[in-house]
Amino acid sequence: METRVANADTNLMGRLRLAGVLLIIGLIVELLTLFWTHALAFMAFLGIGCLFLAAGMAVFLWTVVSTAHHHAPGQVRD
Repeated sequence: METRVANADTNLMGRLRLAGVLLIIGLIVELLTLFWTHALAFMAFLGIGCLFLAAGMAVFLWTVVSTAHHHAPGQVRD
C-alpha cells in the first residue's frame, strides 16, 4: 500500500514538473518574441508560445482532475 502511494506521488510530481516546464518554455518564447521586430514574431508568439502555454495548462489541469478522481473526497492522506 505504501509503495502504491509513493508511486502515485512520484507520478504526480513528474506530471506537475512537466506542466511547469511547458509553461516556462512558453513564457520564454513569448518574452523573446516581444523583443523581435519582424512580421514572423507574432506568428511565433501565437504558434509556438501559446501552444506551449496551452499544453502546460492542459497537463496541469489533467493532472489535478485525474488525481482528484483517484482519492475519495473525505479521505485523509498522510
